[in-house]
Amino acid sequence: MTINAMVEILGRSYNSIAMHMRYLGLKRPQHISDKLRAQSYFKKDHTPWNKDKKVGSMSPDTEFKKGNIPPNTKYDGAITIRHNYKRGMAYKHIRISKNNWMMYHVYVWEKHHGPVPKNHIIVFKNRDTLDCRIENLECISLRENARRNWNKKKA
Repeated sequence: MTINAMVEILGRSYNSIAMHMRYLGLKRPQHISDKLRAQSYFKKDHTPWNKDKKVGSMSPDTEFKKGNIPPNTKYDGAITIRHNYKRGMAYKHIRISKNNWMMYHVYVWEKHHGPVPKNHIIVFKNRDTLDCRIENLECISLRENARRNWNKKKA
């Protein structure tokens, strides 16, 4: 019996019956699923409804005009917090110029000590990524960082 037949007999909505079937663990027989799937496929030599029609563009009233700056655009020197959900950490970023952002702790380090040497990174001594005081920052090599993060128990 199809769901549409049950709708007529029981006087319930299609979604209500489908939900109860799913709740009870009932599934549509495979031969019915195959038949419905075959009906939904495009047939050979099918002509799409939009064949030979012009692709229209958005109306000029709704397009973004060049030079318009969104109201939520940040100014140079603005500090924002970006969350790295994969690692579960948040970092501060500072806007240097338009489309040029930098991690705030690196910016603070470079302001006091100059550019970060090649193959070195800036880390937080107390591991609080939002504490960007110069006293809390240190420059270490990538080798030292790998040594610190090496887990002896897993190795």
